[in-house]
Amino acid sequence: WVGLVGWILGGLAVASAWMAAVGWYVGLVHYPAFRFISAEDWAAFHAHHTLTTGILVVGPMLGQIVSTFALIAAIDQLPLWVIVASFVCLALSVGWTGVVSGPIHGQLVTKDPALIERLISTNWPRAVAWTAQALIAVVPLLNRSAG
Repeated sequence: WVGLVGWILGGLAVASAWMAAVGWYVGLVHYPAFRFISAEDWAAFHAHHTLTTGILVVGPMLGQIVSTFALIAAIDQLPLWVIVASFVCLALSVGWTGVVSGPIHGQLVTKDPALIERLISTNWPRAVAWTAQALIAVVPLLNRSAG
């Protein structure tokens, strides 16, 4: 697909793959490293983490949202499962971020080991959803180029 559908799927694949990479890194490395930040350094660290992570993820998350909704324009050109699965992944990743991960971060004003562990464990649905959405966007592109 060279046209609009290809651009939408390509944008969705790139944005979701970026977020998947961030999600896996955060879950395996970054959030567990929170355990090693001293209570005295916590406020400055968390402020830095929140700002810099926001810089890395706001654009790709917006790209994921816009691309997913743009799939509606391609409803007559894509299998329905691609569109439905993409919306489910969007709800699980961005929705989970807004309802679960974001509020936990908001509670981490001071270092709280229980909240850190909760943040680590609740990251995985997002990482899996972003990974799935990237794969879902790539499948039609590969099928089209192979056919």
